[in-house]
Amino acid sequence: MVDEEWMRQNMGDLDAPWDPEILRNRKGEEDDETGLWLFTPKKRKRWWRKVERTTMRSPFVPLGIRLTVLIFSVLALALAGSIWRQTDRTGCARGSSTWLSLIVDVVAVVYTIYITLDEYTSKPLGLRPPGAKLRLIFLDLVFIVFDSANLSLAFESLTDPQWACRNGIDDNGPVIGGGLTTCGLNRQICSRQKGLTGTLLVALVAWLATFTISVLRVLERSMSR
Repeated sequence: MVDEEWMRQNMGDLDAPWDPEILRNRKGEEDDETGLWLFTPKKRKRWWRKVERTTMRSPFVPLGIRLTVLIFSVLALALAGSIWRQTDRTGCARGSSTWLSLIVDVVAVVYTIYITLDEYTSKPLGLRPPGAKLRLIFLDLVFIVFDSANLSLAFESLTDPQWACRNGIDDNGPVIGGGLTTCGLNRQICSRQKGLTGTLLVALVAWLATFTISVLRVLERSMSR
């Protein structure tokens, strides 16, 4: 309980008639600052609050990120399948990133579809424990770990002197006697491997973003209950 003096000091004059002209003047004073928003403290603060509110409240933010994860997981799966077919034709050894992409991304596509449907069709947090939602969200960490390992393997394949993106000769001479390699230079396989590497990188960033936003949303709603 507060007294009238506190109300006058902190809430303004609530008994005064509503005047839209005063509100317009206040808004004009707030927007009267010159300069870019990045160098204006008030504008930067308002912009950051708007971004935070949109990220935490808009239903389209997690949907957009989940769709990004789904699209790039499908692309990685398609590129890995194409590399598999090309290496089968040329007799090159299949890289570890090809195997891991085929295995992980198949599961990732199914999981992404399931958790997206769970986000928009299942009970909200008020009707189910936050721990149940968190346990499902923390499965993202499994895919983040495997996607990180796969990305490391994909980068390694680009510089492997015994694979399709190298000719088996470095600055010190042939890597293997006579310049023989497990797989000679193949630009078709190498271009697909580069595409797979870039796709995995974007997918990893999207996985991290969706995990962070999902956890923050659950924590915010749990603390506000």
